[in-house]
Amino acid sequence: MLGLMSAAHETTTSAIVAMAYALAKYPLVQERVRAEMVSFGKETPAYEDLEAMSYTSQVFQECLRLWGSSHTMPRKAIRDVDYKGHTIPAGAMVFISPSFVHVMPEFWEQPEHFDPDRFAAERKEHRQHRHLYMPFGGGAHKCIGMHLAEMQLKVFFFNLLRRYRLALPDPDYVMKTKYVPVPESADGLPLLLTPL
Repeated sequence: MLGLMSAAHETTTSAIVAMAYALAKYPLVQERVRAEMVSFGKETPAYEDLEAMSYTSQVFQECLRLWGSSHTMPRKAIRDVDYKGHTIPAGAMVFISPSFVHVMPEFWEQPEHFDPDRFAAERKEHRQHRHLYMPFGGGAHKCIGMHLAEMQLKVFFFNLLRRYRLALPDPDYVMKTKYVPVPESADGLPLLLTPL
């Protein structure tokens, strides 16, 4: 429980910052997310409404693909493995890098391009391999808080986007990321919030 409380807050904050940056950088995406949220006609979303925010989920997934909350994931080799002429002995610590896997051009169409529709039902680029998209890890070690994180993010932006428009003070601004202890904006992410 302590791990969930501490890790979930840092990683969820990291994801919120990444999504705020994306929404400010891509105004058409921001308007589409806002329209989806306003379409419910409510001041407070119900649990079912959060589940129904499919485009917002796609934007969240794309933000985690490009600016995920876990840059590396430590694991231990359970048996000797030969990989490209190198032997990784059983018991060795290995580090998986979702940041690398999430931009491999052999799997992702224009991997450096921000494109939430790659997660749409028609495309499902992330489904080509079960460990191709792993911002929350995979298998037995998959994050138990992943659904909670998405719900928190949706509630946060549901309240923010119905009241404010997000913009970058400089349209050429590119967020620089520092990766330790969790990925976050190196300069605090300067944003302009304009009341609607």
